Amino acid sequence: MIPLARQHVDHGDVAAAMDVCFGVIPLNAKTIDGIKTLPVDESSEIAKRR
Repeated sequence: MIPLARQHVDHGDVAAAMDVCFGVIPLNAKTIDGIKTLPVDESSEIAKRR
């Protein structure tokens, strides 16, 4: 089911999902070192594309 779904997702949906991930996860998990190293600039780049 998941591979089929991926074929039908357009880039706008991917950008929106990425934006949510980058926006929400760092806020909720700032103390986790792995999360802190996420490229925060990428979320603003995605927001510009929308």
